[in-house]
Formats: sequence, structure tokens, C-alpha cells
Amino acid sequence: VATGDVTLTQIDPDSKVPNTARGEQAVYTVSKGEIVLTGSPTLQQGQNTISGKVIRFFRNQNKLIVEGGAKIILF
Repeated sequence: VATGDVTLTQIDPDSKVPNTARGEQAVYTVSKGEIVLTGSPTLQQGQNTISGKVIRFFRNQNKLIVEGGAKIILF
């Protein structure tokens, strides 16, 4: 569990562009490979942004789910 101004960063191996997620709390469940980011979470990839009430990252499946008031801005 991480609380406060939490930042998660992953470098895309193909484009070398960092994916940066921010929120107030992150809970990582190793057995599921799941990170749950809450507290006004946002994900930014280049100029593209995704936000919602909860963002769930599944590391082992290379996917994410945005819950509650999802907003996507693409450039």
C-alpha cells in the first residue's frame, strides 16, 4: 500500500514514452498482479490522458480497467 501523492511510471519498450499514473493511494496485490489506484487517479501516455474514480492495472495481462466517471482525452 502506498498513500499520499503516489506516482507509478512504466516506460513503453516500443515507443520509449513513459506511462505515468498518479493518485492518492495505490494497493498492489502480488498474487493477482493487480494495482488499484484511487483518489482522483489519472494515467498519462504522451499527451493522452485517462481518468476515473478507480484505475485497475493488471500487470500480468497488460490491461487496465477504469471505473466510475471514465474520461479519455486522445490527441
